Amino acid sequence: MRTILIIILLNFKSYGQDSLIFKTNSEIGVVSYAVQQSNNQNNWVNVSTIQPQKKDSNIYSYPVTVPDYYRISANLGIGIYYTGILYYTPQNVPVKNSVTVSNTKVSTSWWTDKLSWTTKNETNVAYYLIEYTSGASWNKLAAIVAKGNGNYSYSNSRSWFSRKPNYRLTPYFSNGSAGTIVYF
Repeated sequence: MRTILIIILLNFKSYGQDSLIFKTNSEIGVVSYAVQQSNNQNNWVNVSTIQPQKKDSNIYSYPVTVPDYYRISANLGIGIYYTGILYYTPQNVPVKNSVTVSNTKVSTSWWTDKLSWTTKNETNVAYYLIEYTSGASWNKLAAIVAKGNGNYSYSNSRSWFSRKPNYRLTPYFSNGSAGTIVYF
């Protein structure tokens, strides 16, 4: 019976280069290793083939530069075995905060105002802050957790015969910064 243990990890800036590193505990019966890359976790491409050193334990390194999914396959001659999947993102690439808010609408039924909006290009949005005003100052009404691109809505029930307020929506990003205010 052949057993193989492969420990895989991403090392940032090893020898000045981000690298995919894996360690083996036994290479008896191993024909080859392959570093595989995929952009969707379904279609894998061999980007490097590594011949085993035929020792009890070895450490191998493969430089990575492309943000993508990676795994190691081990060809044992009697079958191919795969490690878990890792996703690589360069550490020095700034993350862009963005969102496009459109189709803003307020519909009123009796004394309930339903606010609705659509988002596209939602990147790093943590939540949407809804505020209202009936005068000079704005008051917080609700924080809606971001769920990704799509349609959002929020209903505000007012007291009878109250004046319909003005509403605004502000996206807040994961880093705490605020996006462009949208008025309904």
